[in-house]
Amino acid sequence: MKDKRMQQMLSIFTDTGLALLGRRAGDVIDGRLRIVGLPYQAEATGNLYG
Repeated sequence: MKDKRMQQMLSIFTDTGLALLGRRAGDVIDGRLRIVGLPYQAEATGNLYG
């Protein structure tokens, strides 16, 4: 069974989702949300188009 945290998704069309764009693991958003990790980044793997 997968970790429940890995099953949660967040749309980039929400205010919080937009705040995540361009951020890295360890960054803090709005002084209350810390990015623990990013399981997949298409750009980092060279998959720019899908």
